[in-house]
Amino acid sequence: MSLYNASVSIQLDDLCGMKQAADLYEHMKDKAEAAESKNIEAVKDLEAKLAQAQKTMENLNATIAEDAERLKAWEQAANAKTPVAAAHDFLTEHDTPFESDETDKACSIIRALLVSKETEAKPRELSPLFKQRVANAADVLRCMTPLVMSGNGELPAIEGDRYNTVLKTLADLHDTIVAEMPEVTK
Repeated sequence: MSLYNASVSIQLDDLCGMKQAADLYEHMKDKAEAAESKNIEAVKDLEAKLAQAQKTMENLNATIAEDAERLKAWEQAANAKTPVAAAHDFLTEHDTPFESDETDKACSIIRALLVSKETEAKPRELSPLFKQRVANAADVLRCMTPLVMSGNGELPAIEGDRYNTVLKTLADLHDTIVAEMPEVTK
């Protein structure tokens, strides 16, 4: 007995149809493999983009946290009872080579403000003449008694010496202030 049945017959059209089905299967198999490899590449690309997006979000969250700390530090500095000491503390804490450009700019601004504040805060030394004129004006004012207006609305007569003493003392005080502090009269 043979493996092949000699009585089986096949039409040429059927054979051609089977060949076309096999070719179509091979073609579809190749397309499916190509689509599967594209999907694998797309998944890898999406995973890489997702990892990048997560890293960006972590960096943004870290930046937001740092900015929140900086804002808190600025608000504390703005509400500080001793702003000069707070500014020196900020410089001590943040003036390092590892800080960001923004912090370096803030430190330079604070240094400039501290320098201008320290130069403005120095008191002026008054001359002995000025101190003497102020003391003279205080003595004259201490010796003065207020004038009481009479019932009819007239002021009483003032002694000439008294008036001239007050006038001269105030004129001397004015002249000394103008000479020593010209910015007062501007």
